[in-house]
This record gives sequence, structure tokens and C-alpha cells, in this order.
Amino acid sequence: MPMPATVYAICNQKGGVGKTTTVYHLAAAIAETGRTALCVDLDPQGNMTTVLGKDDLKHDDLGIAEVLSSRTDVTIDDVVMPSLFTGVDVVPTPPESEKLAVVRDELVVTGAGREKQLSDALEPFKGKYDFILLDFPPTIDLLTINGMSAADYALIGSRGTEPPDPALRNSRGY
Repeated sequence: MPMPATVYAICNQKGGVGKTTTVYHLAAAIAETGRTALCVDLDPQGNMTTVLGKDDLKHDDLGIAEVLSSRTDVTIDDVVMPSLFTGVDVVPTPPESEKLAVVRDELVVTGAGREKQLSDALEPFKGKYDFILLDFPPTIDLLTINGMSAADYALIGSRGTEPPDPALRNSRGY
């Protein structure tokens, strides 16, 4: 029986700290070792999909928004696409689409269990992949809460050219 995938949240509430770049390079390294990964683009901007997805998507193509929406029966199986790397697949957010932002707002009123939508959707895939990498938006909202609820570990991106974030300094006892 295969080991269940380890789910990593690549996150920071700040933009421009290398979250998407980290997912890209982790996916490349995983592929190079012959292991498998599922990369999930939780950022409404869809940059991970653009740089990692093998196929170009149109703004009206299906993606993670439909998976998380309570108004559809779309599953990850319906939206998963190949990446540039063998053994790595992408759950996309089509570029220039507002659908994920709409679903983010829909989750606010969904009610009980709304924070587990992503975790529930990923459960069948934990035996199929070695790793699941979640690329986060630069916000703290219900997309972020869903991702953190689904994750086993969090990698917090930080620019090395700046002084460490005060929250990180405090957590390390500086």
C-alpha cells in the first residue's frame, strides 16, 4: 500500500516572496528524483498554472474554483492537467479568470465545513502522489484557511534580501 502524500502549504500573506517560484522548483526537484506531485494553484492570479502547466488555458476553463464551489459537482479528476515535468500534475487556476475570487467569497457564506472543502477534495489523491504542493494567494482568507486545513506542513516564503519578518523573529526567540 502506497504511503499517503505529504501536503505542503507554500504560503505568506505577502506577495512577491517566492511562493510560486518555490512550488515550481520543488516540482522540478520532485520530478528529477522520479517521485510524483500534485500542485494546486490557490491564487486567483493563476501564476503557478501559467508557469508550471504544460497546456495553455483560457479564462473560462475549469479549475480549482469549480472544485471548491458548492454550486458544482466538479472534482479534481475533472480539472487536473499535466505540468512541464514528468510525474507532476497541476490543479489549475485559469489566468485572467475571476472565478476563484468569486468562490473565495462564496466560501464565506457556505457554513459548517467550509474550511475543509480542499482537504476533502484532495483526500482521494493522497495515495496517488508522493507530494501535494499548495501555492497560496498573498492573503489570509478562506482559500488560505482551506489550504492550511489541508496541509501537513507549511513553508513560509520570505525574501532573503529583507530583514526577517517580525513574526518569524519572534517565533525564533530573536
